[in-house]
Amino acid sequence: IQQYFIKEVMDAEQHIYLQEGLRWKTVKYTDNSKCLELIEKKAHGVLALLQEQCQLPRGNDKHFTSNLTKVMVTNEKLLLCARVRNRNAIAGLGDRQFNNEEAFIIRHFAADVCYQSDGWITKNNDAIHSDLMVMLKGSEHKVLRCLFPEQVGPKSMAGRSHKGKKNTRFETITNKFQTDLSGLMRLLGTTKSHFIRCINPNLRMVPGELNRNGVITQLRCSGMLDALRIM
Repeated sequence: IQQYFIKEVMDAEQHIYLQEGLRWKTVKYTDNSKCLELIEKKAHGVLALLQEQCQLPRGNDKHFTSNLTKVMVTNEKLLLCARVRNRNAIAGLGDRQFNNEEAFIIRHFAADVCYQSDGWITKNNDAIHSDLMVMLKGSEHKVLRCLFPEQVGPKSMAGRSHKGKKNTRFETITNKFQTDLSGLMRLLGTTKSHFIRCINPNLRMVPGELNRNGVITQLRCSGMLDALRIM
């Protein structure tokens, strides 16, 4: 979504200025495309490698993390835990010692975050059994039927091949996430977007108090300061 904001506001606005022949010096801004590549890249990104390990008979968390730190080591947004000097500055790291099979760090748009991959494979495979899905879809309870509607069309045949045989491909959380996100981005692409930025004035959640440093950090991390320079 942040990348969509960047394209719609920063790229598009500056392109209009140049098309109209305005005197304009291109404003450089923080871009998170490398971070998205690290997460979403086909075959080598975080989601793809996690999905790969889920489909292997002996896939495990350590193999996933080890593969990621090897194939994406050249991506500037991936940081190995052993190479960090100021460990307390990274969320989730602190004094803990992780090797390249246990954790990795992603340099997000807002901050660096350490991810410990223990349990990821199990959580990603946390799908509802097909028999339970059939039962939920056929429930007499209206709310349950709304949560698990019957799919009509090509998707309803996703579990079977063109010869009528059952497809062994299983759904995972990463699959569902990517499908839902792609659908959302396609929908946003058909609209004229307007953005509302919500800024938290303080962490104590009390009225009449403004944490200036916290507000500035949020504005900077959300790209608002760059956007204001352009607008």
